[in-house]
Amino acid sequence: AVGRDRVACVLRESGAVDCWGGSLFSFGPSPGRRIRGISDATSVCAGHSYACARRRSGTVACWGRNAEGQLGDGTTVDREDARDVPGRVDTVDLQCGSFNACASTTDGRISCWGPAWFGEVRGPTTPRLVQLPRPIQRFGMTGLIGCATLDSSDVYCWGRFVEFSGTLEIARDVGLVGELVRFARGAVRFGGGAAGTTCLAEESGNWWCQGSCKNLPSLGLPCSGLGQGIAWSSIQNTSPFEQLALGVFSGCGLDASGSLLCWSSDGSIGAGDGNLRRTNGPVPIRFGERALQVAAGGFQGSLTTNEPERSSTCFITASRRLY
Repeated sequence: AVGRDRVACVLRESGAVDCWGGSLFSFGPSPGRRIRGISDATSVCAGHSYACARRRSGTVACWGRNAEGQLGDGTTVDREDARDVPGRVDTVDLQCGSFNACASTTDGRISCWGPAWFGEVRGPTTPRLVQLPRPIQRFGMTGLIGCATLDSSDVYCWGRFVEFSGTLEIARDVGLVGELVRFARGAVRFGGGAAGTTCLAEESGNWWCQGSCKNLPSLGLPCSGLGQGIAWSSIQNTSPFEQLALGVFSGCGLDASGSLLCWSSDGSIGAGDGNLRRTNGPVPIRFGERALQVAAGGFQGSLTTNEPERSSTCFITASRRLY
């Protein structure tokens, strides 16, 4: 799992979790620090300087930065050790956004916690239900948007959307009220990255994205000088991808054969051999075996130190190696 602020976590076969990176809340250098308080994790996700995991029992625990209430424990106290989220006892799936996390339960409902979902600037939060008309089949979340495919095949999304009025970019909050995405009926996969772009794939394989467009020009989707946000837009050249992971200015797609292709909007990308290569589109990443999973995040940068925004991408191979 890769989040923002240089945070990444890996789930061990034993159920232990190691995390590394972070500047607002440091987990230390790679290969990371073993997170105390959790040894029975079945999945892990990461956001902006925090992470959460689902336990084998179906409960959820979170740790890291908590100034915006993203740990869901009703406080704003940062946690070095895993701390259980109250009320999460039958979790099926767990997803992290930038400052918020959501969990689905066995009855097809979703609960979320964190400031962006409730109109709060910051403060203690605990899980609250997303208002959806029917039970879900699957869901995904990246950035500040969550989306779910219902048992009716309709797709609903919630959170903070990016829209345009002329040349102005406008953030529109719908909170925990699901909004129907009419073009996306039957979405089968969700992708994007902690850097702020949310994507979903139709049954045809075509991907649509909403949010930051910094990482998309090399895929044929220009920003057109309208700032750094887009409405839902169809993304060219992505239909072969089973997974789509987007960072800041770059991204990667993983196809059904396990091949990994990556791109960068500034035209340069590391191709697995330690060197940067110039490219006008996706290039294959060479590592000698099939990839199973890819994740991407980013670092916001700093105006005071002139440090630029950057991306972080990690992937796991068939031999369980982490790159």
